Amino acid sequence: MHLWRHRAFLPREVRAILLATLAWQIGQAALEFTYPTYLDAVGVPYLLIGALLSLVSFAGMFVDVPIGVLCDHTSRRKLMLTGIVILAVAGVFILTARSIGLLALAFLISGIGYQSWRVPRDAKFAALTDEQHRSKLYGCDAEVRYLGVAVGAIVGGLLIGAFWTTGIIVAYWALLAVALLIVLFVVTETNRRSFLRALTRRHDFAYKFTELRRIRNVGPGGVALLSLALLFAAWIGVLWTLQPLLYGKGGLGLSPALGGLLLACFALPGVFLSYSAGSFADRVGKPGMLFAGMFVMGVAIIGFSMSAETTSVFAFAILAAVGEVFALPALAGLIVDLAYGERKGELAGVWDMFMDIGFFIGPLLAGASAQFVGIRMTLTLTGVLFLAGTLLLFLVRPLRHRRMRGKLTEATHQSLVHVTPLRKRHALRRFTRA
Repeated sequence: MHLWRHRAFLPREVRAILLATLAWQIGQAALEFTYPTYLDAVGVPYLLIGALLSLVSFAGMFVDVPIGVLCDHTSRRKLMLTGIVILAVAGVFILTARSIGLLALAFLISGIGYQSWRVPRDAKFAALTDEQHRSKLYGCDAEVRYLGVAVGAIVGGLLIGAFWTTGIIVAYWALLAVALLIVLFVVTETNRRSFLRALTRRHDFAYKFTELRRIRNVGPGGVALLSLALLFAAWIGVLWTLQPLLYGKGGLGLSPALGGLLLACFALPGVFLSYSAGSFADRVGKPGMLFAGMFVMGVAIIGFSMSAETTSVFAFAILAAVGEVFALPALAGLIVDLAYGERKGELAGVWDMFMDIGFFIGPLLAGASAQFVGIRMTLTLTGVLFLAGTLLLFLVRPLRHRRMRGKLTEATHQSLVHVTPLRKRHALRRFTRA
């Protein structure tokens, strides 16, 4: 892992946040691995399982922006601690509730707790990174997240097989306690303003709705890329909803321990490859790398859904993860290319909105599809969607200013943003001949 290799330049607080993130991520992954199995065991149908799991993202869609604004007016450290406490309460609430109403309420609370932890954590992490090492630090952050997901899935499989939900609850609380203590004693306080005073300030709670009208600014290629971002986010929801149901009575006949290891295989390649995938995409070309990654993912997901032999199932899971690890940096790079100039903040908001929608509809559609056509067919259709999604890349044209050898300045490019494509083409040709 690059985290260990580059530990020398990691500031003390950054190391603390990464360790707290690792502890939280392991506990959260173990808990989320348990959700579908527990809900299925208490008699919740697949349709409602997907609907309940989608409520976490549904709540997040409405509170992430207000919490982000709140981060700037009160203590990020206190918000992080608050989020951890809410997550601890909501997690136990979910694994002890039986009625659909209480489960829905618990998942909504969990979504609020997740954003209350994640948003200030991300804001604090960004504030602690310096420009010289920022990419390396975010590469380390990605590796920590992948490692937490992989270890958490394995831990969840082992505990649910040996101790059922009691073991999961104890482990979850213990890991969140570790994260809470790290934040409490290592992360420094930078804003002591109280929550109540910060809440009295006027915030833009309608921000998500104003983003809708900004979609027209990115053009057909931009909409295609943002739709692919939505697809990748939805895939995460589909995977975490259906894979824990597939390993047992869903058809694979694996033990919970092997089921957790199988889910971990969808994250393990990211631990070792995520740091290098971005630079590789820059060398070979982002559109080509995205196409290759999505094609590999589509084929691997279809193969995974159709396999019954243990070795091939694990192999297809790893292959799908490798495709994802190489596709995501290329996709992110292409989306950021859309924001060349002054539209970075605007595009970031739209991008975040598409991701939120994907995280919400992924479990919802997965549960509905599994209810009517089965788990395996749902996964097969997901793989087909990735293969079909590669066709959207034909709408994406590479930014021509990359090939102008510095003759076209950013200011000149900005003056061409809003002209017609024909006039823009003539203008670009004139500058390249200069």
